[in-house]
Amino acid sequence: MELGEPDASGRRRPVPVPGSETIMDVDQVINAIGQGPKLPSAEEDAAMSSLPVTRWNTFGGDEGSQHTGQEMVFSGGDVFRGPMTVVAALADGRKAAYAMDAYFRTGQIQSEPVLFNVSKGTLKTIDPEPFSVFKQAPRNRMPEIPVEQAVSSFDAVELGLTEEATRNEADRCLVCGCSAGFDCRLRDALTEFKVKWRDQTEKKIHFKTMQAVDSNVEIVLDPNKCIRCQRCHIACMTFQCSDAIDLKEYPTFIDGKCVHCGLCVDLCPTGALLVKRDGRAVDRFDWKSVASHCVNCGIGCALDLKVSGQRLVWIKDGKQEAPNHSSTCRRGRFRIYDDLWYGQRISQPMIKQDGSWQEVSWDQAVDAVVQGFKRTADTAGAGAIAAVGSPQASNESLYLLQKWLRVGYSSHGLDFPGRVTHERLLEKMEETIGFAGMTQELAGLDRAEAVFLVGDGIEELAPVVATLVRRAARQRQVPVFQIASREDGLTPLATGPVKAPAGAWHKALQGILAAAASSGAVAGEMLAKAGLKVDQLKNKLGATDLKAAASNSGVPAGTLEQMAAALSKNGKVAFVFPENLLETDDTAGCVTTLIQLAALTGNLGGANAGGLYPLTNEINVSGAQLMGISPNYLPGGVKITSATARKNIAKIWQATKMPAAPATALLAALDSQQIKALFVQQAARLGDAYLQRLGQVDFLVLQEAVTSPAMDMAQVVLPMAAFGEQEGTVVNMERRLLKLQQAFAPCGAALADWEAIARIMAAQGLPAPKDLNELHQEWNEVVAGMAGFPFNGKLAEGIQLPYNKDSGSGTCCFDASTVKKMKLGL
Repeated sequence: MELGEPDASGRRRPVPVPGSETIMDVDQVINAIGQGPKLPSAEEDAAMSSLPVTRWNTFGGDEGSQHTGQEMVFSGGDVFRGPMTVVAALADGRKAAYAMDAYFRTGQIQSEPVLFNVSKGTLKTIDPEPFSVFKQAPRNRMPEIPVEQAVSSFDAVELGLTEEATRNEADRCLVCGCSAGFDCRLRDALTEFKVKWRDQTEKKIHFKTMQAVDSNVEIVLDPNKCIRCQRCHIACMTFQCSDAIDLKEYPTFIDGKCVHCGLCVDLCPTGALLVKRDGRAVDRFDWKSVASHCVNCGIGCALDLKVSGQRLVWIKDGKQEAPNHSSTCRRGRFRIYDDLWYGQRISQPMIKQDGSWQEVSWDQAVDAVVQGFKRTADTAGAGAIAAVGSPQASNESLYLLQKWLRVGYSSHGLDFPGRVTHERLLEKMEETIGFAGMTQELAGLDRAEAVFLVGDGIEELAPVVATLVRRAARQRQVPVFQIASREDGLTPLATGPVKAPAGAWHKALQGILAAAASSGAVAGEMLAKAGLKVDQLKNKLGATDLKAAASNSGVPAGTLEQMAAALSKNGKVAFVFPENLLETDDTAGCVTTLIQLAALTGNLGGANAGGLYPLTNEINVSGAQLMGISPNYLPGGVKITSATARKNIAKIWQATKMPAAPATALLAALDSQQIKALFVQQAARLGDAYLQRLGQVDFLVLQEAVTSPAMDMAQVVLPMAAFGEQEGTVVNMERRLLKLQQAFAPCGAALADWEAIARIMAAQGLPAPKDLNELHQEWNEVVAGMAGFPFNGKLAEGIQLPYNKDSGSGTCCFDASTVKKMKLGL
């Protein structure tokens, strides 16, 4: 071959030289002379006459849409470009697919928009100082086989990096990209308006200044990305009501005011504010969204889990819906997965042999559980068998746990942390007003015209409730009254806060009740239902006037007068208190008086927003009680002493017998060493009251997601799927049944909490559900207040129990008009 004469474009093409061919004898021929598209001629295919063909024998067309200009004909890959790479062909296919989709939807050919290029500048213009903090390290050299081996074999030359070398190479990354590049509303706008380049309009903030202002432990602040839209500042001031963001040249966090709700992160359009983990911004790249609910307190806030692969990357607040209406807190946004990120996960079933843990199969672990409990039942009887459920476990697992003990061993030895307090609250409310649980929905705090806070640590217990209270006080100037032993974040909102030791709270509340009686704030209708007259009530309370009430209670007369005025607004006063007031005799009387106050002033519930708001400290305290994790109650809150209930449930469960007497309280049974075999869910979350007693048990089984001190005393450990790794339901503090969604696969061989117990029941020959649908159908028959519940329907916002199958709705709030008689103990 030789170069011929230049053509019209000036290019010299190779031409054959006659007689220059050479014939060689070879063993193998490797074709490496290139290739090109072979298009049919117009004679071979009539359609070719209307299609553009280039001089390189490829189809012509628009490089943006791959459209040939002829009807619905698109081209791409080698037939469009000539011999090229697979990657280029894939890119052509993507562009053609976008254009086709646009054509089908609009009738017009449109090219896929070119995204605005996110860049910090060129190597010449970029500030090198931010990278000075990184330790310089050479690139890890790829190990190779010896040259002698390479030239004498077809073995792969490159051996690949070791895991350690790979990690070292990853650590060399300067993290210079934009963590919000694929979730930036400014970039979207620049793309829409086809902006090629955008210089920073404000003066660039120096790196050292950025380091100084980036002080929040949960949120990254990059002022160079801030466009001064003020969304973070306004939201923090008006919606969250924390006033934690100061906005001058750029946003800065005010020490001590940020409650780490994460709202500013969600609203920031440019990534100037991002979630921080391990000291750096969390990248918002390729993730999927999974709607679920938080399990870190009693509210169960709706969350949007952002998942990449099998890992929870970050968390965004949920939609504007119940129970939290887009408000979240530090635990839900930044701490919900800490023990799983940083703790030691249990991923395999284990049995302790000769003092050390050995990984085994699920069949072996289940058999060990069944045999261990059988030995105990045979030698010590049903009274020696018990189980401790977790108030963070799903309703499904809690229901099966109590069913397993009651059907398999005729044992009522059931308990969960917080049961005694919660049971006392429900019994007291049922006895006095005929309704058990929060008498209003949490959203009622947005409509209340006065709020009474009684007890310490309300904001720590339920941060979103504190947000609702702040919003009511700030936006609607709602009066807030507080009785507590110490100041907290809500104290500045209070009108004449009463600071007193816990032992004096009950007396103060009685003074408020007396003030309400003496000032005429008591509703006559409610007084009649309690079987009282105003004069009788005044005499019982010693409340002839406000001065006497102030003297008896220690609350200033002026404060009592303000409280009485607020209470006169019947039906619109919210009483907020932690249910742990019932843990001690000093404060237990407070709950009784709060019920009396709410009842006599017409603030028990209803659409107006008044009501009793007892706060639980765990997400599924209400669910655990409802599912029957109690020595005194069956599922549905039915007393064990009810012969009719026992008979009906035993028939559904195909149980031969069920004891009529409640079991001994579990802590007392442990103290007396009555319990010999014990099943515990999430011992890592147990308090000292239980942990100190577990060593007295002969056979201890743990169902855990992470390691715990209780493992030193256990014989079997079953790996449990953690938050985000399983489906299920919980019941929050406002009686709302909420759905937990699975976002990624369980760790290792871990199973959903309910599935592990179902396997134990099946191995023992007991009826066990095959799936959640079968289990939920059983609830419809067994659990009072859940008959006809639409488990397969929309549960995004949850439905408040009890459920009314006739109306097809839940019970939003207690209807006090249905009460005919109250036993207020006055």
